[in-house]
Amino acid sequence: LWGAKYFAPLLCAFILSTIMEPMVRLMTNVDKRGNKRSKVGIPRSIAVILSMLIVFTIVGLLLLILINSLISEVSNLASSLPTLWPEIYKTVQIWAAWVQENVELLPPEILNTIVSTISSLGSKVGDFAASIAGTTVSWATSFPSAILFVLFTIMTTYFWSSGRYRYQAYFYDSLPRRWVKRIDHMYKSMIGTLLGYIRAQVIIMFFMFILLSIGFSILQVDYVILL
Repeated sequence: LWGAKYFAPLLCAFILSTIMEPMVRLMTNVDKRGNKRSKVGIPRSIAVILSMLIVFTIVGLLLLILINSLISEVSNLASSLPTLWPEIYKTVQIWAAWVQENVELLPPEILNTIVSTISSLGSKVGDFAASIAGTTVSWATSFPSAILFVLFTIMTTYFWSSGRYRYQAYFYDSLPRRWVKRIDHMYKSMIGTLLGYIRAQVIIMFFMFILLSIGFSILQVDYVILL
């Protein structure tokens, strides 16, 4: 969507502030409605800054390690493709010969399609390498935009998290009472379920990524992060 890049920082800020909220409530000693449990606790603005430092440091380090590993693997793959090309071509020829010898019972149209697909595998590998190089250049040229994205996300996260209960109160006070009840019901029945589903999928993908990375590393498979 054309407006996705403009709304993405707002969405990221909302997600980050939601992640930080339990930590902020713990530091400020308030409940989920924003009511003080006791007089002990630091101001919310300071708690938000401390939580942002912790969350952004962890997320930044993880992204730095991931991107650094990915760039290293892509560079190694791109540099090793010319030396691997004779082996790839030889393997493709062996596959093509095996197909011609063992799949003679297939109709000629299907057989020709299989042989042409296997024969074109090498060119597809070359196109894949070229697309990797183009993507790397595109990432490099979009670096200034990424900096603006991060800065805007950080500012939006701070302002939204520091005034979270104030904004919510203003929003609910501006609506008729019956609308507030409907919105609460809709949030609990639909949006809450959707957010729970997305969170479950993200957790599953994260653990699958970790398990596959560990498995590939134990098996000494090259290009673990890329795979």
